[in-house]
Amino acid sequence: GAIDGRFIALKNNANVLFGGNALHTNSSAFARGAFGGAIKGGEIMLTENESVIFIGNKVNSTGYSSGGALDTDTRIQISNNGEVQFVENAASGVHNVFGGAIYGFSGTTLFSDNARICFRGNSSTSSSYAYGGAIGFEGSLLDFRDNGTLQFFENKVVSTGGSAQGGAIYAEYNLNIQNNDLVEFYRNAEVRNEQYRLRSIHSSWGN
Repeated sequence: GAIDGRFIALKNNANVLFGGNALHTNSSAFARGAFGGAIKGGEIMLTENESVIFIGNKVNSTGYSSGGALDTDTRIQISNNGEVQFVENAASGVHNVFGGAIYGFSGTTLFSDNARICFRGNSSTSSSYAYGGAIGFEGSLLDFRDNGTLQFFENKVVSTGGSAQGGAIYAEYNLNIQNNDLVEFYRNAEVRNEQYRLRSIHSSWGN
């Protein structure tokens, strides 16, 4: 990936673009794999930028992989930006794969007070278990609040041998979508053993 660190902040920039970054590993060991095609971090903060775009970033592993664009084990905050886009990012692997664009292992991931957020054409693909075409989240709270437009278009999660859950979003625990001006989910898909189902969200708990 492009950046790896415990605390990563991108603030008050005109335009932020991560495009075509990639991470590939050949290890099948449980603790090893490919994580965070653009940014792998503890706490990741993207705030008060005019635009934030992640396009065509990828992770691929013969073991485990997660977060085609962003991967955190602590917290992500994306707030007070203008345009936020995650486009055609991808995570793929042989074993468990989480989050074509974003993976959160723990803590919270917050999107708030952004003018527009768009996830389009992101994918999570595995020959066993795949979770979250755009976002795979195992933390305590995935929260979208007080944004202008929130869109998930044509994201997909694909498994050729296990389960595929959450064409757009897989949230293990709490998912909150609140006080946004416009929310759109369109043609997000779960594909399991070549059987295609239009379903956007898989969440154990939610609002």
